[in-house]
Amino acid sequence: MYLADHKGIPATRYLDGTALGPIAVGSLDPERVLRDGEWWRIITYAFLHRGLLHIALNMCALYVLGPLLEALWGSGRLLLLYLVAAVTGGCLVIWTDRAAVGASGAISGMLTSLGVWVMLNREHLPPALASGLTRMVLINLVILAFMSTLPGVSWQGHLGGAVGGALASFPLQVSRHGGTWRSTIIGTLGTLLVAAVFLVLAYGRNWGFMPPF
Repeated sequence: MYLADHKGIPATRYLDGTALGPIAVGSLDPERVLRDGEWWRIITYAFLHRGLLHIALNMCALYVLGPLLEALWGSGRLLLLYLVAAVTGGCLVIWTDRAAVGASGAISGMLTSLGVWVMLNREHLPPALASGLTRMVLINLVILAFMSTLPGVSWQGHLGGAVGGALASFPLQVSRHGGTWRSTIIGTLGTLLVAAVFLVLAYGRNWGFMPPF
């Protein structure tokens, strides 16, 4: 809304999603990232939305998943997971030469992370709880897959975020339950490595060894 106001666009036009001008300030535009070196867009796009409905849907999902995952991973690891999933989602968007804006890629990573956490810790959970969480994840993945087919929705961001969140959960598990400062460091570096691999794939278009998908 601030960006819209700064450009002289009424708040009502921003809220109903018809004013996309302000989004250009930080949206994920592959050309601006690869050609102009505006690398920050790989993060900023996850904090911008196209209007009231867009941000309401994403924040509702974050409100549901956030407290649960914060309890499972801890606050710092949840933040790391969110940022890594945002980056991996953005990298797939760049690799497929599309554009995107919104937090749904990062939230997709949170959803798959919950599924991986259940898988890794199932033996320590009551069977009913493990089954309930697994069912919740699967149902929401189906809903996410359906939403990804809708016009104007970035399936690339959803898929990249989901894959990144799932992969990042394995080193996060080491960091969370390793019990030593070394395991915390190794787990954190492993989580960052997931983002680094995706960044190499995305920037590989500039380096000549990764053609657009």
